[in-house]
Amino acid sequence: MVDPDAWLHVIDGRAFVRRVMVEHHPSSVKQALVVEAHTRQFVIIQGNTQLKRVPITGLIGARLPQAHFIEHMGGLARSQARLRQLQ
Repeated sequence: MVDPDAWLHVIDGRAFVRRVMVEHHPSSVKQALVVEAHTRQFVIIQGNTQLKRVPITGLIGARLPQAHFIEHMGGLARSQARLRQLQ
């Protein structure tokens, strides 16, 4: 069995900083995306204020037999390849 979401617990509590675009220009406004593994959400923080919580998309949510995991990853790779061809 493979847990495709195991990486999430490894980065639990880690903050990633992003700059917010204002009218298509990078601004000095910085926000932190803090990973909250147990709720499967990013907590968006600006300064000392929590702005909102957003779900982390693309998670599987269950352990998979290895064959199903490989099949799933192959499907994702094919989808990414199709998207790159359209760009």
